[in-house]
Amino acid sequence: MKNIPYYIVIGILAAASVSCGKESVSQVSTFPEDGVVRINAVVAGPVEVTDAQVTRGDAGKPTEYSGKDLGFFIDYNDNGPYSRPNIRWEKDPDNGWQPESQILWRNSRSKADIYAYAPYLDGETDSTKIGFSIPADQLNGTAGADFLWFAHKKFDPNADLSGSKAIDITFNHALVKLTVSIT
Repeated sequence: MKNIPYYIVIGILAAASVSCGKESVSQVSTFPEDGVVRINAVVAGPVEVTDAQVTRGDAGKPTEYSGKDLGFFIDYNDNGPYSRPNIRWEKDPDNGWQPESQILWRNSRSKADIYAYAPYLDGETDSTKIGFSIPADQLNGTAGADFLWFAHKKFDPNADLSGSKAIDITFNHALVKLTVSIT
């Protein structure tokens, strides 16, 4: 009977030495606890062509996207319930970007193809072929002729989300924001 307390003490000491030997490493995850997809949207600087060189104007200085809406696709390449085509997002001055219906991540590990474009066009179903036409009358400006796009294949929500737990969309200009200087 005297040996029982020694076994208990030895067991406790062994457990304590094992637990103290491992350092605990805490990792900060940018994956949202509620699993909701959120976005931020900016526009890359315009492209400038001078002396046969192509450069991006205001390099490294994207500006906030000031449009009122955008189209968004998330595609897990399986036609499942987490793949969502052409969801309209609208800018809310108080709460940032809000989707017309809530979009959820499948989980923190599944990669998805993300596509966004602006302005939003109703009825689009193919993220790789958006039907956009330039207005014939541009007397009031060219803003209506600018098409913006963003694509990120194999987006990893565990690694690619921003610190605000959102997708950082950086739009590129596809049409009128091209500046050509002829010298």
